[in-house]
Amino acid sequence: MEQIVGKELIGLMGRRPLNESTINIILTIIAGNCNFVESFVDVPPEAIRIFSTRSAEKAEFEFHQNNLIANRIDHTVIKAKDEFRSGTQWLPLGDNKMLDKLVREPSELLCYAGAVCRFTACCSIGGYYQGQKCIIEKCPTNENDRISVWMVPTGVHLTSCTSEEVYLDRGFKKILISSKPGHSVKHGSYYYRRKQFPIRNFYSMTIHKAMGETLPMVAVKVSSTDPKYRLWSAEQVYVIISRVHSLSQIYFVGCKQQTLSALQSALLLKTQHQPLITEFVVGLLEGRRLNLQQFDLTKGIYRPYHIVIPNLPNGCVAYFQSTKNNSKKIVATKSPKNILLMLNTGPSNESQPYALFCFVTGFYEYIEAEAFSQYLNVNNEMDANEVLDEIHSKCSDYFFAKLSLYKCCSFIYPINGIT
Repeated sequence: MEQIVGKELIGLMGRRPLNESTINIILTIIAGNCNFVESFVDVPPEAIRIFSTRSAEKAEFEFHQNNLIANRIDHTVIKAKDEFRSGTQWLPLGDNKMLDKLVREPSELLCYAGAVCRFTACCSIGGYYQGQKCIIEKCPTNENDRISVWMVPTGVHLTSCTSEEVYLDRGFKKILISSKPGHSVKHGSYYYRRKQFPIRNFYSMTIHKAMGETLPMVAVKVSSTDPKYRLWSAEQVYVIISRVHSLSQIYFVGCKQQTLSALQSALLLKTQHQPLITEFVVGLLEGRRLNLQQFDLTKGIYRPYHIVIPNLPNGCVAYFQSTKNNSKKIVATKSPKNILLMLNTGPSNESQPYALFCFVTGFYEYIEAEAFSQYLNVNNEMDANEVLDEIHSKCSDYFFAKLSLYKCCSFIYPINGIT
């Protein structure tokens, strides 16, 4: 951010905690310096669309593709060819969404004249690097043709102009690129790769992916009522504001008052960790002894084991049990460390502390972990050992034969209600 008022705004958003008066100043600056339009049709074409959710990003890109069809703009969709290695041979894999998370090349590339893309790999011969922007010169007639693109020099902002003279004057370089296999990745027992042109469309992205980017112009839609456009933290507003050099390069789409209301709601949100982190940081700065809440799990009916939680790249299914309330059980498919931290931080409640009772690993994909969690028949009437038996029996099922079960603590039955 180079603009003076923009730097002031960034400084205000960095304050913790954000009080009501600071939030009002932030909203006043945004309302007076950013652009507000009714729809994405009113947004300059060079603006990158940013959304809080993947579903909103996908919906906007599909709308863009349908708009090309409606306006009869010549375009083509080039589908990737996924392969896996068996021995020394690479064999066709067919459609597999798993690779979307493992490789940089897109499963589908939308090609048309003027499409803004980014390179997915480095090439010393071609002279481009991963992440560098380029503009497709014209739509290829078939997927076997090479694509002519204009390489955008580092530090040069994109414009809606498509004149060859302007491109050459600004230092753009035209090259031809071909479809080729990307880097192979190992997943499970096999190696996989994707054959595609080394570029992907740079039209929209999520706020998460926008972190660290410097963009020439952004268009954002936020809402406090539509889940697709809802923000869930003040940090997301910070990312939106700090992607550009000037606040005038930000376009908020939708009703101005509703947009400002949605931003206000996001700025008022506080995570479970924020009070604990604020207390910790302020205590360090002031040199105070910190009196943070401590739990001793060895004195209850749940006795933890000393076990190291391994790296779980393909997800896991973890069972968390409240040590105070036997009916409070949670089965989650995300990182056990993160879930346990989330459950035992923030405002104290009658269910804390939670214990990680066990977790299951060995899934090939996240979707398998989700399926397994739905397969379990866990209810609040079960005690911890009954839940463990249920999980163990499902792990022994032929469909999940390669799974591993790790037990993290023991459950000791209370005698006459005394532990």
